Amino acid sequence: MNVALPHIQRALGFSGNGLEWVVNADALTFGGLLLLGGRAGDLLGRRRVFIAGLAVFSAASLAGGLATSQAWLLTARAVQGAGGAMIAPTALALIATTFAEGRARNRAMGVYAAMSGGGAAAGLVAGGLLTTYLSWRWVLFVNVPIGVLTAAVAPLVLAESARRRGRLDLPGAVTGTGAVALLVYGLSNASADQAGVSHWADLAVVAALAAAAILLASGIAPAAAVTAVVAIRVRREDLASPPAAAQWQPTSAHPAMAGRLHVAGLAADSADIAAPHPQKGAPR
Repeated sequence: MNVALPHIQRALGFSGNGLEWVVNADALTFGGLLLLGGRAGDLLGRRRVFIAGLAVFSAASLAGGLATSQAWLLTARAVQGAGGAMIAPTALALIATTFAEGRARNRAMGVYAAMSGGGAAAGLVAGGLLTTYLSWRWVLFVNVPIGVLTAAVAPLVLAESARRRGRLDLPGAVTGTGAVALLVYGLSNASADQAGVSHWADLAVVAALAAAAILLASGIAPAAAVTAVVAIRVRREDLASPPAAAQWQPTSAHPAMAGRLHVAGLAADSADIAAPHPQKGAPR
């Protein structure tokens, strides 16, 4: 996509600051919804969420390739990021559940890492060729057949994972993603332009930064309240008996309250605060 940016700017009339959102729209939704995508895979089935993510990503790529306005393209890029946030954590988790621990899983992880690195490098070359000899739109169109083919083959080679009980914190995920997007928008538009004029006092910049602060506070405040409650509970039980174990599990998908962190596609599960009282007759 980076190779095609100058062509996109000329075709759709993006400004310098506006053009960066062709990349930012995808990156922000991808990063903001990544935890939610992993959580959805645990609750709804990883193979199902993986295929759904491929469908969303492919449809957004098709829509982006057909874009005739800036808003159309940016919306498609944001949806692409959401699809990617469904694909990335579930793909790695499926590798962990499909291949047995040991040599087979290590080899699968190695192939995945090699393809990811090689794909990023080959994408720059392929993007340049497609943009030069066809159109910038083919940088998006090329994702469609790949996504459709992968989604069609996935049910034949991947087993569905067991579902887990729980809930999705959609408001928390949307709040966190929106806050980061507003923050990036405000900071990027506040910087000095080519004439050296700063825009920190612009109404749009001030409103975006203020809204970002409010949304971030709406997520941090509940997290702080949960921490305070946990601390009080631990202290109360500690007065009764020394705790044998203490582990904390927040339940929100908000970045400030994420209770399940997917690293390399593996869910790091934790338990609730547990401090058992000593049994009768047990030495104190």
